[in-house]
Amino acid sequence: METQLTSDSSSSLTSVNPVHEVAQPRATSVGPHPNQGNEAIDTRALLNSVRRNWFVATLLGLIFGTGAAVATWVYVPAPYQAFFEFHINSVESKILFETSEAQSNFNTYKQTQMRKVTGEYVLNAALRDPEISNLPTLKEQQHPTDWLEKNLKVTSPASEFFRLELEGDRPKDLAMIVNAVADAFLTEVVNKERTSRQDRLRQLQGFYRDINEELGLKRTQLEGIAQSLKTTDPEILSSKRQLEYEYYGQLREEFTRLRFELMQANIQLAARQPSLAADGDVNSVSLPAAEPPPVPQELLNERINSSPEYQRISNSIRELEWSITDKSQNLGEKHPDRVRLNTHIERQRLLAEELKKQIEKRILAEIAANEDKSIVELQSRVKILEAEKNHLEQELSALKIKEAGEGTAAFNLEELKREITHMETTESRFRTEIEALLIEIQAKQRITENRRASTPHTPQMSKKYKMAGMAGLAALGLIAGGIIFLDYRRRRVSTAEEITENLRIRILGVIPILPRTIIKAVDDGKRKLSSQQVALRSVLKEAIDSTRAVLLRDPRMKVMNTILITSASDGEGKTSNACHLAASLARSGRKVVLVDCDMRRPTVHRVFRLNSAHGFCEILRGDKPLEGAAQPTPTPGLSVIPAGRVDSAALQALAEGGAGQIFKHLTEDYDYVIVDSAPILPVADTLLLAQDVDGVILTIRRDVSRLGNVAAAQQRLEMIGVPPIGSILIGLDEFADKYGYYSRHYNTLDVS
Repeated sequence: METQLTSDSSSSLTSVNPVHEVAQPRATSVGPHPNQGNEAIDTRALLNSVRRNWFVATLLGLIFGTGAAVATWVYVPAPYQAFFEFHINSVESKILFETSEAQSNFNTYKQTQMRKVTGEYVLNAALRDPEISNLPTLKEQQHPTDWLEKNLKVTSPASEFFRLELEGDRPKDLAMIVNAVADAFLTEVVNKERTSRQDRLRQLQGFYRDINEELGLKRTQLEGIAQSLKTTDPEILSSKRQLEYEYYGQLREEFTRLRFELMQANIQLAARQPSLAADGDVNSVSLPAAEPPPVPQELLNERINSSPEYQRISNSIRELEWSITDKSQNLGEKHPDRVRLNTHIERQRLLAEELKKQIEKRILAEIAANEDKSIVELQSRVKILEAEKNHLEQELSALKIKEAGEGTAAFNLEELKREITHMETTESRFRTEIEALLIEIQAKQRITENRRASTPHTPQMSKKYKMAGMAGLAALGLIAGGIIFLDYRRRRVSTAEEITENLRIRILGVIPILPRTIIKAVDDGKRKLSSQQVALRSVLKEAIDSTRAVLLRDPRMKVMNTILITSASDGEGKTSNACHLAASLARSGRKVVLVDCDMRRPTVHRVFRLNSAHGFCEILRGDKPLEGAAQPTPTPGLSVIPAGRVDSAALQALAEGGAGQIFKHLTEDYDYVIVDSAPILPVADTLLLAQDVDGVILTIRRDVSRLGNVAAAQQRLEMIGVPPIGSILIGLDEFADKYGYYSRHYNTLDVS
């Protein structure tokens, strides 16, 4: 009977995840919401949005694009175009000479002129003509200048040509406007270049006159200086000044020597006789009068001892002393001879002292006389040196004045000659430039008219084709891009990694998507199933059985008898998963009951083609007993309790916890109770049921389930203390290669 089960929203069911992916460890916390804190474009998610919607987006884009193109073709008329063509020489026109005017790069000059054509001052000049400003095309514009600047186009059909173009609905107006703007450009820009050259010529001529006048003044000054120096030859001036410098140096050396000798003489004179030195002389050293310095006593004693008179008395005294010494042995102290000798010695000593004083006076007198003679000689030398110094000083002053005058004149001479040389060079350049401009100003303009605008007679159909094509492409891109962008913003699940990494939910199994014809085909003995149908159903069966094996290997399943199968939103395949999982558990030898608790949209009774009169709602209300509510199915060991008819009384009983007692009684008769509930987000029924079951499994469908909704459902379950034990994914491409293996393998098997 399991081959007849259908999805609650579409035509697909599930396949198994490989064991190494199924056995992922359970995460303890929910990851961040996938739509929060991520402003960068997720390329992989965007490509998946394209994969999901490319056909619809392309189809709708083509429909709307075709409509936009047709509407543009029908309602947008083909415009007329008028153009004025200019010719621009690649080099500046010249007759004979090259002037010193700046030569810009051709491309730079061309781009500049192309920009000036639509400049505001050119457009205003064109609009000053009443005939142009009163044209209907311009009168209907609130700001004609801005309109022209926006709509006039400047193109370059060839290297030395550029065009001024204007498109519109009035051919005659277009030609007149384009010609007016082009004429304004030639007048205001091109012709003004010639005017600017004439202004430059007049300016050069004025500078030339000023330079000639200043040059004449400089030459007059040069002649006056040359007459004062008697020459203008720089070599002669240099030799003359060199000789004067040498003579001046010799005088300076002699003057320095005289000053040094005069200073020494004054110092000697002041030291020997300060009173004589203070005679009022400006170069003498004035010191207060003082006693002459004393003669050293050693010198006086030496001169006295060398005097003959003093030597005779000294010798007489020594002889008397020797005589007394010889007779002292025979004569007593008071012997008359000895007394007479002592008296004679005393008189001689007195005479010696008197003589010594006389000799000392005589020596001092001689020294004083010699000193007076030396002072007179020094005074005479000082006077001579003073006279020589004054003479040299006067001569140096005269030479210095002469040197300063000639040096300034020579410097001025050299400076004037340099200035005159420079001004003559400048004057020559001005003269050459003026002569060249006088000729080249007559040269042909660089920009000339090549073709005036004429009234166009044929509209620009190519423009119409382009506008229609662009409108179609824009509509196609807008519609297709909008559909893909809206789908991208929904963040639908595309890969298993989005579940494990973003939501951190363990994956229990992955089930393939199968065609609806395969799902609904019935093997009733009258119409035998094809081998392909048998093979694909075998793949589905193996996928469900693999999920069952993962659940049974989980140690927690030993205490989990009541399992609720749900999803975040509707259309994600929860009912199909509940039916297939219940049937798989029954095939493994367990006694299983499937309870349809999706009271608002029950579908299990239609899958198994059962009567829904006696169901879960009737049991909740107490209208019918639990016994006899479970109906058998063709699958051995599997029973089904349909949903019944829902009303407010049933919902009230559910809110009061009536489901818990029902599940408790069912676990006494069955090994497993599989509960198919409503989606979590639309109604609160599932959150009420989840509090009375042992575990919750989320169904997530590829390209249908949205990451944000799945995360919200997970968070609600976590908030009531019932975290999901895992999830079953439907239709992931990364397992498609395994389905092919199963299909080829089961084509050779007859699986009932």
